[in-house]
Amino acid sequence: MSQTSLHAYLLEDGPPVEASLLAGFLEEDVPESLAEATLNKVALLRTQPEEAVQNLSRWKSRTLWAQATTGLAIAAALLLAILPNSSTERQGDPDHMVAKGEKESAPRVSLKIAAIRDGVTRRHSTTNAYQPGDALVFRVQSDKAGFASLVHAENQQIEVLLVAPLLPGENDLGLPNGQHARWSFDESDADSLFAVISSTTPLDEDALQAGLADFLGENPLNKNNLCLAAQSIGCQCDAIEVMVLQ
Repeated sequence: MSQTSLHAYLLEDGPPVEASLLAGFLEEDVPESLAEATLNKVALLRTQPEEAVQNLSRWKSRTLWAQATTGLAIAAALLLAILPNSSTERQGDPDHMVAKGEKESAPRVSLKIAAIRDGVTRRHSTTNAYQPGDALVFRVQSDKAGFASLVHAENQQIEVLLVAPLLPGENDLGLPNGQHARWSFDESDADSLFAVISSTTPLDEDALQAGLADFLGENPLNKNNLCLAAQSIGCQCDAIEVMVLQ
């Protein structure tokens, strides 16, 4: 029995399984990755409200832009210019979204954010509310080499902002030209969250975005559910919520 068929059977999402296949499965141990994905799915379903409204508006078209960091006191606030300078072509095959085998797993990651206001860089705090003209820059702590996808989620919409290589230790997320990746707030922004999703291979942005949205369905889009969705496809995740002045 394939892992996909078994997963569907355990969640009662698929057609009945032939008795011979089921009998064979009962003689084997449940794969660790399947057990984790099943528990994640159950945990997510438990958060689903009785009535959930799906936001069908188009995903906001927003791009990261970078600005030279000369004169910016990033070291004092959090970030150091240690951008990975290697580049790897992204893979479009959705199969690359799943960790391969028991010995290979996505890096464990922790996301850090620094805020820039009036040219002054400071640590991010969940009690701070941002306004047009403020900006964020991002750092990722990783236990090993891999790839990081930076994700922005707002009003039930998910957008993958960039995919970048990771080195063990701390990495400032940046663009291929060596500049820091920066999110600049404008009048259209609302309360949202940013997440870093790690993988062993570079992920296709559209496939990752669609995979996360498909797993979440109509469940609330918060940092816990987003990371459950990432873990269900073999990735690791860390997310931070931000508030925006209305």
